[in-house]
Amino acid sequence: MPRTKGTPNRITASTKELLSEAIGGEADRIQEALSEVFESSKKDYLLIMARLLPYVIPKATEAPMNEPAERKPLSWFSGGSLS
Repeated sequence: MPRTKGTPNRITASTKELLSEAIGGEADRIQEALSEVFESSKKDYLLIMARLLPYVIPKATEAPMNEPAERKPLSWFSGGSLS
């Protein structure tokens, strides 16, 4: 039976959880490896960090520049009398 639209995929969720736990358990080793790369090659270290950034910080996108909308005068300045 297919899952209904909007229902999370259980396999994907469990795989993400498994990988998250596995990587979390390797935090010390990952830090040690990054330190070794840093000591041996600053360039490689920066390349690795640049590749990891999209997983931490969303990639910026360019917003299209639109022409400014024509402003309409405020209704209370439209020529009515105050008497």
